[in-house]
Amino acid sequence: MVLYWQSKYAIEARSEVCGPEHIGEEYDWIFKQNSSDFNKIRKFSESEFFYSNPNGPVNKQPRLNPLIAVCYGGIARSFVSPIVYKSTKHFLLDRLSTNTHVIATVKLQADQGKSKESEEQYRFDPFAASDRENVEIALSYLNPTISHIMNANEATRLEYGTCKLDSSKDPFNLFSRDEKWSRRFLEPMKDLWNCMKQVEYLEESNNIRFEAIIKARTDSAWLRPLGVSARRLLEERGNHISTIWDHFIFAPRKGAEIFSRFWDRYSECNTTIWDGPYSPEAAFEAYSKEIGMLYIGTDDFPTALKRRSSSTVNSAHICEIQKCVEKEECMNIVYKDEKEN
Repeated sequence: MVLYWQSKYAIEARSEVCGPEHIGEEYDWIFKQNSSDFNKIRKFSESEFFYSNPNGPVNKQPRLNPLIAVCYGGIARSFVSPIVYKSTKHFLLDRLSTNTHVIATVKLQADQGKSKESEEQYRFDPFAASDRENVEIALSYLNPTISHIMNANEATRLEYGTCKLDSSKDPFNLFSRDEKWSRRFLEPMKDLWNCMKQVEYLEESNNIRFEAIIKARTDSAWLRPLGVSARRLLEERGNHISTIWDHFIFAPRKGAEIFSRFWDRYSECNTTIWDGPYSPEAAFEAYSKEIGMLYIGTDDFPTALKRRSSSTVNSAHICEIQKCVEKEECMNIVYKDEKEN
């Protein structure tokens, strides 16, 4: 069971992490343009409209801009929508640290969705395969340190032992149904493992060490600029993992093993049935406990997944998960392109 903030401090912190209130036309400008005027965007990102200095108050603390690695990946889905990749760049990456490095793996393959699920929170409409040129445009906007675009017919290689997912161990009978569903679980976990190998490579080859690793999704829109920097998050939440479901996870480097431990174990399993976690969230929480760090669910990160349309059955539910903006405003931000087209 995921733990949640329950203190007065958490309530006070929430307003800060959530970032500023909606600030009108200047705020909207990013999402109305094709962003050919990069100088204007850069000027805006440094302007007084932002909540505070992205690096927090200058108080002689070391590492005002800590080294941060962002494992950014998955099926493209809504990644090519400007609200997704532009808000990720300006409201997340630019706010964390000037030393933020994106390690991206984006897949062009179609996503069949989960339209037949009985539980509404698991349902979403399918996406067609993404166009490479559009994904390249979106990805280049993030200026990744390492990036890889996988073709529509290309799948993550899954080399593992004799273990199989089994319904008797799967509490929701979700990813153990068949090979297709198993891959929906196993491929992202292998992709995260690959990302951590890239992190280790960058650290070893450059004699550095990242101070935090972040997991972010290619279909997440950011509703407001993040209200605190990575330095502040490390100072105030440096002894636990902060997460809003699997939409965004902030892990101090000492806790980042949660991203690789599943595949380390699954790939070497030599029994018949896998006896470990059966979902990404369950894996991250279980391994956080193993390494002695709390895995704390929070609703104070201003992000929401962008589904195919606002009419998708769980679009509104996703906007209710976060508590930074009202559901209606969240829907207006994430699906504003529907009104403009």
